[in-house]
Amino acid sequence: MKILICLSVLFLFVSCGKDSNIIPKKQIVQKIEPAEEEEFSYEMTGINCTTGEHFFGSHKEACDGLLDDSLNNNCAENKRMQLYENEQCSA
Repeated sequence: MKILICLSVLFLFVSCGKDSNIIPKKQIVQKIEPAEEEEFSYEMTGINCTTGEHFFGSHKEACDGLLDDSLNNNCAENKRMQLYENEQCSA
């Protein structure tokens, strides 16, 4: 009798294994979205001057823009250099 019960329990565990259709498998659907483009911009003012507002499509372009005196009307050089360092442009 004990053998019959043990075999029944064993059969139950074996028949309900991971390949069994008794318990439906969950499907995990993952969707990867493309990253959104970032826009980089700045505008700074100095004594009686402004850099104007500038927009860039990449971090490198923005860093290069910070170094361009003519683009920035030769204005706010210290502020631009501080931002250049804070944004790790030189790395």
